[in-house]
Order: sequence, then structure tokens, then C-alpha cells
Amino acid sequence: MLNRMRTVLAKINTPKFWFYVSRTIGLTMLAIILLADMQLPALMQRSDYLEAFYVAGHMVAHGQAHALYPSTEIGSFADAPFNNYAHSVLPHLDSPDGKSPLIAIYMYSPLNACLFAPLSLISPQWSLLVWQIASVIALACSCLVASRLTGMRTADLFWMSMLFFPVFHTLLIGQLGIVFGILPLCLGYFLLTRSRPVLAGLTWSLIFLKPQFLPVAGIIALALAFAGRPRCLVGMVSGSVLLAILNVLVLGPAIAAKWLHCLSVADKTYEFPSYLLICLPAAILVAAPKTMTAAAKALTYLLSLLLSLCGLWKCYRLMLSCSSAELANVLSLAIGSLLAPLVVPHLLFYDLTCMVPAGMLLLGCRSIRRFHTLYRLAMLTWLGLNAYMLIFFLIGTRYAVPLVPALALLAVYLLVLRIICRIDPAACSE
Repeated sequence: MLNRMRTVLAKINTPKFWFYVSRTIGLTMLAIILLADMQLPALMQRSDYLEAFYVAGHMVAHGQAHALYPSTEIGSFADAPFNNYAHSVLPHLDSPDGKSPLIAIYMYSPLNACLFAPLSLISPQWSLLVWQIASVIALACSCLVASRLTGMRTADLFWMSMLFFPVFHTLLIGQLGIVFGILPLCLGYFLLTRSRPVLAGLTWSLIFLKPQFLPVAGIIALALAFAGRPRCLVGMVSGSVLLAILNVLVLGPAIAAKWLHCLSVADKTYEFPSYLLICLPAAILVAAPKTMTAAAKALTYLLSLLLSLCGLWKCYRLMLSCSSAELANVLSLAIGSLLAPLVVPHLLFYDLTCMVPAGMLLLGCRSIRRFHTLYRLAMLTWLGLNAYMLIFFLIGTRYAVPLVPALALLAVYLLVLRIICRIDPAACSE
């Protein structure tokens, strides 16, 4: 009996078994997404893609771009023209009982809205499906790039990525994290490893369209600049400036100014679903008493600054002292991926897809295979975040306390920095 159990455990603890499991789960998730699109079109109208990006593109395509963002006189997003327009285009934003209508708000850039204008020319149901297919293709392309760097098969990386539930969440609601986040991160990283730092920086500047991912690439570009290699940072800054100029030009300076005003107003008045606010700054503010909001904000700003400086210093030291460029780059990418949910104010659960590129590269990095503790931490992080989604997705949002996973991510970040500090650069040769 004991020998039989050992045989079963030995079969389970193999890459072949987990790749089989990943394919099964991944195909199931894709089937759920397709079933939701086809059988629940009314419910899917409340998805992020349709209530925000589709509506924004529809307004641009039909000459209503001036109403994308609320004017300074509007006191509530419920009274804003965008919300009224969204309810006219998507009638199912109102709940069946009429008591909890969804308030549609668009806070992304004018350039994002223009990019979605072509997709708004078809019906909402098919537009969502097309965007989801584009996201799946972008994920496959990201895995193809990562496979070139790791030697692993593209299909294995793709299905293993589907085991990380924020990827499923992003695909289901049609968020931007794969097309404007994971793909530019992987492409830019590939160009960096091929000694194309300026092109890498320009590619990473595309993350401006999904700004929650900026710390992941930004910390690497800054560390390289401090280490005497500023070309990647120059490329990233140049690309970001170009995108900022495009945001002013595509719909005009007046609309760009209203966008910036909308961001400042939303930061003070708009409340995201608390269970999705997995980032440490927002989790602290949600948990803090209302009377201590100002003090809690000051604490989060200070904490974010300290954590960023610690991560930047460690990445800088890696760039200088580690003889393996592969190891230095992968570890820096991991540090940036863990830093994002600790410093970005409005990073939501599905934005944790920013960790996918680091996860794929850690899985196949030759120089890091001997550091088993990092693998264990990665496994625990993966299991913990997946468990958190199961709680709010299947059990109930009231049982999901965002401060718990946020503090867990903080602990993982500090442990990773400590482990990296103990790595002997001489032992990291390629």
C-alpha cells in the first residue's frame, strides 16, 4: 500500500502531470468564457470591457468624444454623460430589480478610447468575443517570446499561465492586462536580452496604455540607468512622452485636460469594489477607520516610497555584481512584479497578471534552478492568490478581505529581497 502511494505521488510530482492538469483547467476556463459570452449576453454587458472600453470607443466612433469624461460641474459620476450614454447603449447595465444600476465610468486615456472605436462598430456581444480572442492570441505570443528565452515549449507556458486565475479573470471581463501589459513586457524583455535596450524601452512605454504595469518595467529601466546603462530608460521615457503627446492630439487638449481632472476626482470620490483592491495602499485605506484616512494615506505614501527604494537598490546591485545577466534580469523582473501591487494605488485583482512574465521566466531560467526557496515562494504565492479568487468568485465577496493577500504579498516581497541578498554573485555565473 505504501509503495503504491509513493508511486502515485511520484507520478503527480512530474512536469508531465502538471502540464496535463493545466491543459484540462485551461480548456475548461476558455469554455466557461465562451459559454458566458454566448449564453449570458445580458450579464456580460456589465463586464469591464463593455461598460467602459466598448462604450468609450462607441462614443468616439459616433462623434461623442467630448462626453467621455465628466465636466468640472458634475458632482457625481452617476450624473455624468458617459454613464447615461452607457445605459443607452447597454440597457442591461441596470439590474433586473432596478435597485442597483451599475455606474459606468471611463478613466483610461483618450488614446485607449480611439483604439477601441473600430471594435464598437459591431454588436457588444461579438465585440467582447473579438477582444477576448485578441487577448488569447496576445497571451500565446507572449508565451512564444518566453519560450525563446527559456527553451520551454510555447504550449506548456500558455497552459501553465492559464493556471494563474487573474489571467482567467482578465479574459472573462475583457480587461487590458494581457494585450497592453503582458505582451509589451515580454517583447521588451526579449529585446533587452538581445542587446536592443532602446527598442526594449520603446516597447515597454506601451504599458502607458495599462499604467498599473509600469513599476514592473520601470524598476528595471531605472536600475540599468543607475548602473551606467541609461539607453533602456531613454527609450521608455521617449515612448511615454510620445504617447502623452498623442493623447493630447487624438481628441484635442480640452478632452485630455478633462481626462486628468477625471483621474483626480475619481481618486477622491469613486469607490472600487473593495474585495478587488488587492494592492497594499488601497487595502490599508479600506481597513483604516474613516477618521484616520489622512494618516493612513501618509503611511501608504511613505511605505510605498521605502519599498520602491529597497527594490530599486537591490535591482541596481544585481545589475552591477551578478555575473549572470539572465539571473539579474529575471530577478529584477520578479522584484518589479511583486512591487507593483505594493505601490500602485488602484491595482485590482485581475491586474496581478503583471506577475505572469516573471513567472514564465522563473520557470525556465537556467541560472535560478538551484534556488529552490524562490520556487517554493512562487508556488505559495500562486496558490494563495488563486484561493483568494475562489473565495470572492464562488463563496462570497464579503469573505474576501483584501488586506490579507496584500500583507502576504508584502511578506513575499521582503523574503525575496532577503533571499536575493544572500545569493553569492560568484555562484551565479552562466
